[in-house]
Amino acid sequence: MATVNLVSPELNFSSFGRHIVIGTTLGLSIAMGITAGMYITKKMLQSRSDEDGRIVVCMLELTQEMRELRSVIIRLESSLEAQAAKPINIVKSSGSLKDSKSVRTSSDDEDEFYEAPQDEEILTMFSKAEQLESQTSQKVESSSQDAIKSIIKEVEELHQDKSRTDKQTERIQIMLKDATDKYPCEAELWWRLARAYSDLSPIKAKQEGEEKKKDLLYKGLAAAQKAVELNDKLSNAHKWCSIMLGSTTEYESTQDQILQGFKYKEHIVKAIELNHKDPTCYHLLGRWCYEVSQLSWWKRKAATAIAAEPPASTVEEALDNFLKAEALQPGFWLSNTYWIAMCYYQQSAYSKSKEWVTKALAMDISTSEDRESHQKATELLASL
Repeated sequence: MATVNLVSPELNFSSFGRHIVIGTTLGLSIAMGITAGMYITKKMLQSRSDEDGRIVVCMLELTQEMRELRSVIIRLESSLEAQAAKPINIVKSSGSLKDSKSVRTSSDDEDEFYEAPQDEEILTMFSKAEQLESQTSQKVESSSQDAIKSIIKEVEELHQDKSRTDKQTERIQIMLKDATDKYPCEAELWWRLARAYSDLSPIKAKQEGEEKKKDLLYKGLAAAQKAVELNDKLSNAHKWCSIMLGSTTEYESTQDQILQGFKYKEHIVKAIELNHKDPTCYHLLGRWCYEVSQLSWWKRKAATAIAAEPPASTVEEALDNFLKAEALQPGFWLSNTYWIAMCYYQQSAYSKSKEWVTKALAMDISTSEDRESHQKATELLASL
């Protein structure tokens, strides 16, 4: 078996290809370094003091992983350079080749084979580099999810506080606006932002006027629609889309009010399909049924002109939904109790109406809507 040394660009491990591989790996290193650096810097600047320890640990872990990656790249470069400088063995076909890894070339006189360079080590290095990249990405994602959970926890604690002040209500809205700017693809943050705008709107109406309230309500509608766009399988996203559609109806033309009514029902029915144990969804469907049952003749006429099948419902359907909500969570909402009383009143069931309106007046007032329902309940009782 004869062996000769060749310096041939055709048979050599291509320097062009080698530079591509080295450039790719260096690019990966630089990109990961920049990403990790930006992430660490941003977290250190924006995180609260109680998260500092966790961020330092994360920074140390990422630093160690970058060192390991640089080591892999250096070894890869050395391996590629060694392969490029290694002479290629030409083997004449005079014996068994079954144990050799070879590539065949044509010749006028005889068949020749040359031994292919071994690349297991290179593949191993690439695999390790990919593993390091995946581990780094997972840690960044995990850290983001932890931050989102922390924000949601704080928001829910403030929202459920019955003694919440106006400043705390505004703080919730600001927190969620900042959070959606930072994590724009989280539907759980967007529907909560819609709720925050809704809670803040009556406060700002008193402070800055009706136009400010209108502005906040439409921002809330946009936030709820964004939540549905991001995750149309999220019941709360559909629920708050319905609520905000209902809240902005008074600012729309008669035609748009009718169109929004269809959208309102579509979203609340979807919310119930996704979560049939939420009493608020049944209450909202009951409100739609009641309002449709009370439409004036000229609005019904307008609806007929707009839609082939105008909305239709009855007080009985409204009452059925209010009672479903009450069965799921008795006494969960002053407004639901009032509307049960109102439905019985419309059916001339005055004794039942008085029973439920008395219950409503005995309940605590927690929101501006509760105050409104309490006032209406007082007026209803006076008429019984």
